This record gives sequence, structure tokens and C-alpha cells, in this order.
Amino acid sequence: MLKKLTPVILLAAEVLNVKKNSVYGVKIKDAKWSPDDPLLIITTYVPDGKYGRNAPEAFGHFTFKNDKVYYRFLRDPHFFNDHHCEKKGPHEVNPYVSYHQYEKSQRPAKGTWVEIRLAIYWGCKIVGFPPGGPIDCCHKNVVYKSLVQ
Repeated sequence: MLKKLTPVILLAAEVLNVKKNSVYGVKIKDAKWSPDDPLLIITTYVPDGKYGRNAPEAFGHFTFKNDKVYYRFLRDPHFFNDHHCEKKGPHEVNPYVSYHQYEKSQRPAKGTWVEIRLAIYWGCKIVGFPPGGPIDCCHKNVVYKSLVQ
């Protein structure tokens, strides 16, 4: 059974600020290409920090490419993993497995290497006043090389 990724688009009134610090170890742990469907399955991980437990909270700037294909899943950040802004639900997990459909015509050929680029956000909090103001997150841009099988 597939877990459906249901991202929440940041509202125009919300501004995502990115903290300059990043944590060593934030990464894509694994990427798998479904053999039958245009589906990319990725596992992301954020290590715990000095302020406690962390987990992936949002993705942004999410693409894959090689010399034959290019596909963009996301440009702007989207929350997931039972998060919305600074609110965390009871079902947050780390590592987090997510499923991403893409256009079938953009499927990389079997046996080729593909570069996956992804901005991973965590530790998101609303800053300032009034509520609904800017959202401040830690983030790291990661690159993962995946062999399509």
C-alpha cells in the first residue's frame, strides 16, 4: 500500500525564511524507481539536533535529471510528514518515505544514472507577530545519484 504524499502549499501570506545553519547528515537515504509506474520513491532523513528530535517537514526545489531527461516535482516548499507550518501531528516519522509521480515520458532509461536534487526543511516555526507570519526553517540542499533499475 502506498502512502500518499499530500503536500500543503504555503499560502501567499506566509513567507518561508531559511536559517543559514544546516545539520551534517541531512540526506536522501534511498531512491527507487518503480518498474511499472512513473513513480519515484525516496527516503529522507534529518538527524536529531542539539534542541531535540528532528524530522523532514517540507520539501522544495525537487528535480531529477540526467543527459536525456529533466523533471521538476516542486519549485516552492510544501509541507508533509504530518506537518503544517510549525504544527506537528502525531504521525511524524524519521526517516520519511514519500512517493512522487512524474510524467511517463520523462522516465529515465533503465541502467542510467540520475541526479536527484532536493531542498529538505526541518525545525519550522512561525516567527514574529501576528500568527500566520513568516515561517523560519532550517534547510539543506541535497544531491543524490540514483541508478535506474
